[in-house]
Amino acid sequence: MKYLTQPIADALLDLHHIDIAAGAEDDGNNHAMESITSRLQQLQAFSGTFNDETDELTLDVTPLLVAIATNQMFLIQQLAEARGLSQDAVRFELRQFLETLAQEA
Repeated sequence: MKYLTQPIADALLDLHHIDIAAGAEDDGNNHAMESITSRLQQLQAFSGTFNDETDELTLDVTPLLVAIATNQMFLIQQLAEARGLSQDAVRFELRQFLETLAQEA
């Protein structure tokens, strides 16, 4: 299966149009999320199969993960170059930031 990495990665960039400060109940945010989700479905960024015999749902999110990784690799590379750091240093800083989010939860 050939993944449509570019259009999926592009659709994910639209998530940055969501106004976090406005909250989940904001009509604009709801519309943006519905639009992005619909586009990701059309691009088959994820799929699922249900086994009637076992009542088991199997999800394949590989195209979505490939697109996320593509965006992250580009942004980490650009940030590293702009700041004169190694990509490993940028990833380390990102991990530190993510740890602060886990502590806030």
